[in-house]
Amino acid sequence: MMGRLRHCAALLAAAVAAAALCCRGPVYTPESMRLHCILLGNTEPDSPFSGFNERLPDLIRTVNLENPVIVIHSGNLIHGGHSWMGIKEKDLTRQYEIFQTKIRALNAPFYCLPGEKDLFNRSARLFQEYTGKKALYSFNYGAIHIVMAPMIDIDGYPINDQIAWIDRDLSRNAIRSATLVITHMPPVNPQGPRLSDETAGQLHKVLVKYRVQAVVSGGPGRLYETSKDGIRYIVAGCGGFSPEDRFKGLFQYYTVHVNGAEVRIEGKKL
Repeated sequence: MMGRLRHCAALLAAAVAAAALCCRGPVYTPESMRLHCILLGNTEPDSPFSGFNERLPDLIRTVNLENPVIVIHSGNLIHGGHSWMGIKEKDLTRQYEIFQTKIRALNAPFYCLPGEKDLFNRSARLFQEYTGKKALYSFNYGAIHIVMAPMIDIDGYPINDQIAWIDRDLSRNAIRSATLVITHMPPVNPQGPRLSDETAGQLHKVLVKYRVQAVVSGGPGRLYETSKDGIRYIVAGCGGFSPEDRFKGLFQYYTVHVNGAEVRIEGKKL
């Protein structure tokens, strides 16, 4: 009888210890909390009707030398638009085929989200077909959670629905050591387009609730950063690829380093 009681007591102690461990959450290794990635953006050519970004191969070769573990594109892979502009679906498919051929030379997994120029008549169908990515999704790298949300109006993905989706996604991943939200349209941007104050406020409430470390946006504009309620808002616009903006002092890509809750970003030129 005493032996059976001791056995039961040992089982109970093990169960209590396991429950306590679960309550503390997962134990992450230091390596799982680190990330070195590259952020690209705005690689579209000047015209939707001919050519492509001729600096794209040089950009890819340079990025490979950085040896990132992942590469993220914040939107405007190509130059699309609306049929009333004279743009046809074949203009986008040609560009997507060229872009996909070039981007395969990357030595790291590639993630992207759509910008307004990746759409045809506000539809992300071609973007999803050629990139294999949804217009709105998330993924994990070790203990780090990364949300990819365009924050532009897309057929089937209104902005309010995107914010609601982000809320649900973050609630399922609240145990992660760090969370980054990548958007195309910046919530805050004194130098160019941004979300309306009302929409940015709705998004901010969600980010604060889940203690998101940073929002990194790739819309137009130079590197800019501000913070509110512990949330860092970073505009990391890329450019300098075409004759029109070659001499505007824009960065062509960014290195992003995450170490636990610390996020560092640095602009780079070709």
